[in-house]
Amino acid sequence: MALSLIDTTTASGDSSAPSVTAPSGSSGDLLIVVINYNADATISDNNGGTPCTEDLEYNMGGAGGGSIAVYSREIGGSEPANYAFTLSASNRWAMTAFLLRDHHGDIYDVVPAGAHNQGTPASSIVCDEITTLTDGAWAIAVGLVDNSAGAWDVTDPSGWTTISTVNSQQPQKVVYW
Repeated sequence: MALSLIDTTTASGDSSAPSVTAPSGSSGDLLIVVINYNADATISDNNGGTPCTEDLEYNMGGAGGGSIAVYSREIGGSEPANYAFTLSASNRWAMTAFLLRDHHGDIYDVVPAGAHNQGTPASSIVCDEITTLTDGAWAIAVGLVDNSAGAWDVTDPSGWTTISTVNSQQPQKVVYW
C-alpha cells in the first residue's frame, strides 16, 4: 500500500500551552505534529503517558524571530483527545497535526532539517533540495511567517498538495509531494 494522509487538525493561539485536537485514525498510524512559534520561547512535549518524539526544533533568528518544531509517534489504541505542548513563555503559535497510514517502518526517509529566508519580505521561498531514498517516500515542506497579521496568500509549488493552512497567530502552510 502507498503512504496516505488520513486526517488533519489545526490550531493557533497566544499562550504558553499550545494544543491541537487529535486527528482521527487507527492504531499504528503515524502522527506528525508541526508547530511554529515566536522564537522567544523553547518548546517541550506535555503528553504524559503518550509522549511524542521531538524530531526537529529549529530557531530562525533569535529573539523576535520564529521557530519550528516537529514531533512524531505511532498512535496506539487509546489516544488523548488533544496533543499538548509547553512553551517556556507565552507566545504566538500555530500547529498542524496529521496522520499518515502505511508508513512501513522508519518514520523518516531523510532526517528533518530547517532552512529559512529571514529579513526582507520575498515573493517566493526557496529551500534546499532533498533526495528521498525510498520509492513512495513523501517530501513534506512547511512555509511559515513570524507575524500575527493573519491571512497570507501562498501558492503550492507545482505538483505539491496542501495538508493544511493556518491563517492566524503564526501563519503556517504544510504541503507534501
